Order: sequence, then structure tokens, then C-alpha cells
Amino acid sequence: MKRYWFSILILAAGLILLILLNDIPLMLFLDLPGFIIAIATPFLFVTILFGFKNTHRAFSIFRKNENGHDALQAAHTFFKVYSKATCISAVIAVISGGIGIMANLDDKTSIGPCLALALISMFYCGVVQLAIIMPHTVFINKQLGNNKKGAFYSAYSAVYLE
Repeated sequence: MKRYWFSILILAAGLILLILLNDIPLMLFLDLPGFIIAIATPFLFVTILFGFKNTHRAFSIFRKNENGHDALQAAHTFFKVYSKATCISAVIAVISGGIGIMANLDDKTSIGPCLALALISMFYCGVVQLAIIMPHTVFINKQLGNNKKGAFYSAYSAVYLE
């Protein structure tokens, strides 16, 4: 559990440092349509797909050091689907932003917001992957004993290569 919070702290510090070093206003990273497309939609999708009870069980894996094999497998499946839903929503956001750009090529003022929607949605998806999905998947793979090649490689291959 300490490793999880430490990794989140490192991620947050890295993102804040990136923003400060590039002198970017923090408000540029807050976008409601991007948040809905990248974070809310995939989460609601997997929550409805798996049910509220199973979603809660998947996220509560961190609280217990000893979890049953069936619970770990169910959580692993949940985070695998959540990861894919997050990636697909990032692709949808990029395509939506591209369509907005192509539809309004005559209006130069609409190109920026459409491009921002595409990029900030991908940014949100990346943060969700790094802050939520990858740590849970690594933890689950360690408890399942799937760390023969290393926990990170196991988590990566379980989420992206299958």
C-alpha cells in the first residue's frame, strides 16, 4: 500500500514539475468534456458491465494482504477491461477532436479547442493508466504469483499484450 501511494506521489510531483517548468497555467489541464470522455465514461462503462459490487471488490483489493484466488482473478479481469475501455475512449476522443478540426477548417478559432479536447483526453487516460490501473494490476499479479518475468512486465503484458 505504501508503494502505491509513493508511486502516486512521484507521478503527481512529476506532472506538477512538468507544468511548472514549462510555465503552463494549471487551468489549461482542467477540461470537462475531456474529463467525461476519458475518465467518467470508461469508469461508468466497466461499473455497469461488472456491477457496483464487483467494482468495489476490485478496488478494495489493496486493503487486504491476503485475497482469494477467485477475487484476484475477478479484479484482474476488471482492470484489464477498464484499461482497454480507457484506451478506446482515448482513441474516440482523438477521433472526435480530429473530426471537429476537419469539419471547421475554415474557422481558425475552433481548431484549438478541438485539438485540446483530443490531447487533454489522451492525457487524462494516461494518468488513469499510471495512477489507477497499472498499480492495481501489478499488485494483483504479485498476489497471483505471476511475477516470473517481473511484476511490471507481467502487468504490462496482462493489460496490453493479450
